[in-house]
Amino acid sequence: MGDIIKIGDFDISFKLIVGILVAIIIILGLMSLITGGGNDFTVNGVSFHIPDGFDEVTKDSLDTDTDFEEYTFKNTKNHEFIRISVVDFTKDESAMYDYFKQKGYKQETIDGKNGYGAMGPGLRYGYCYIDGGKYVVMDVPWVYDEEGMQHDKLISEIIK
Repeated sequence: MGDIIKIGDFDISFKLIVGILVAIIIILGLMSLITGGGNDFTVNGVSFHIPDGFDEVTKDSLDTDTDFEEYTFKNTKNHEFIRISVVDFTKDESAMYDYFKQKGYKQETIDGKNGYGAMGPGLRYGYCYIDGGKYVVMDVPWVYDEEGMQHDKLISEIIK
């Protein structure tokens, strides 16, 4: 095999082709590391994607006669947490949304989920929506990481 490969009217160095292929493989590998992190998790039948770093998981339970699950995912390095609650929802959606409007929540769509969100105490953000007959409530940090990931981007990463 020679050092020069002829492709049409072009003479291309074999080393250049190998270098380009190696660069493509490295870029694809890095992209999979960036987008492939985290863990999939199901809460009361609704799937979520929990970002890397939230490695301490606690299941909170209530003595109720409804299907209710709540999990807290804590980042042990920076002590931030994500709380996700999911309960079966049998009421009229408009009544729930009217309730949140009265409480000052603003209507917004995050990652295709129409819901209501509001700033809470301690620089936290609450977001709620209906997913397949389940009422979902998320409590996330307003700004998450060193890069300043905003709450809506974090919620978008969590919603599956």
